[in-house]
Amino acid sequence: MNSGPFLALKSEYDKHTVPWRNKKNSSGVEIKDANNNPIKEEYFVSWLSLFPKMISTPERPTTYSNTQAVLSLIVDIEEDADSLEFDDNPNFVITPKQVIARGKGVKRLNDAVTIECKKESQLTR
Repeated sequence: MNSGPFLALKSEYDKHTVPWRNKKNSSGVEIKDANNNPIKEEYFVSWLSLFPKMISTPERPTTYSNTQAVLSLIVDIEEDADSLEFDDNPNFVITPKQVIARGKGVKRLNDAVTIECKKESQLTR
């Protein structure tokens, strides 16, 4: 298998180390480094660009078509949970605000989440 495209993508995305989870091979055996220490799992942060329908100063419509997105959720829950809740954000409307996510483990949730951009954000990377 050619790992080149995967390695190229790894350099494009921010990555976080998951300190409580050790990386395993396809047989389920923990992978160790040269000093026999377990290698930690990595999480790659994806991104989504959404733009508002209206921009201010003065307020006028935009021509952007990507003002909202519907996302399916795949979660990895470490501690027993009943639901996931999304915090309020002045730039976005997130619906629903709460989704059912019972138990632990990796699962695809039945609920989809819609995120709509309401106003411009001054956030930068």
